[in-house]
Amino acid sequence: VVSSSMPPLNFAPTAFVAKNTFEQQYGPMTPLSAFGYAAAQIIITLVRRTGANNRLSLARALNGPTPLDTVVGPFSFAPSGDPVLPELYFYTVKAGQWTYVSAARPTAFLLK
Repeated sequence: VVSSSMPPLNFAPTAFVAKNTFEQQYGPMTPLSAFGYAAAQIIITLVRRTGANNRLSLARALNGPTPLDTVVGPFSFAPSGDPVLPELYFYTVKAGQWTYVSAARPTAFLLK
């Protein structure tokens, strides 16, 4: 069993449209591209939500109480900038393929 911060996006209905649109334009959504996409979603959401227009106001907006929905799941941040309750997902190898086993904590982000 291996743990990863990358969720199984095929079990995440809220990620379906973003993932498919990304893959049509750029190819497979790798863990690096998924978390890069999520970072952009966080910034765009904060700018829209708060009107933040510089680094300091954006950093302050990160500490808001409302979780930020992304393609890799919801995020909220501590004053230090670290994610609050980051999720871990467990995988195993079956027949030469990575197979999703479970999440470390129950999550509504995934159907399985």
